[in-house]
Amino acid sequence: KESLAKAFGYGFWQADYQMNTSNSIAYDPKLQGRVYDVAKAKQLLSDAGYANGFKTTLIASTSANPSVVATIQAFLAKVGIQADIQMAAPTLYNGYTFTGSPWKNGLILDSYSQNPNPTQGFNGSFGLGKAFANTGRPDGWMDTLNAAMLTPTLDQAKIQKVEDLAADYVLTIPLYSTSSL
Repeated sequence: KESLAKAFGYGFWQADYQMNTSNSIAYDPKLQGRVYDVAKAKQLLSDAGYANGFKTTLIASTSANPSVVATIQAFLAKVGIQADIQMAAPTLYNGYTFTGSPWKNGLILDSYSQNPNPTQGFNGSFGLGKAFANTGRPDGWMDTLNAAMLTPTLDQAKIQKVEDLAADYVLTIPLYSTSSL
């Protein structure tokens, strides 16, 4: 993550280990992020029955930087995941991410806009019938999200529970964030 941010961020990107950055109420300083660990990833793949890795598709929008996408593909290859790249045109990409158009065995490279009210970002991306409609959600996801959304004021502890659940379930793998200019 650090090398990706350094190579392509020109000093404006930083590696991320949870969905929201440290300037968000959702950020949980106690949450241990996952680092890129080739040996551990290979062991986890082996334990899951994929000792020789597997093939998949890395789906990105045509607006994504092709060099960033290729670098992520190379990181996956180091652990045994052979990812073909599909640079999807906007209508196809939006179909994958917003309408639930079927896709199988794929990884979607997408951006996440941090919102002043993080529950709106979580709900917009991972609420029922929302973006990433094909994404599995952990047990209790909607109850935890609703508990955070339905408070009269932002409740940091409840919002951080949503952040923690997303991280524990590996709902998403944050790579980097950008600073505003």
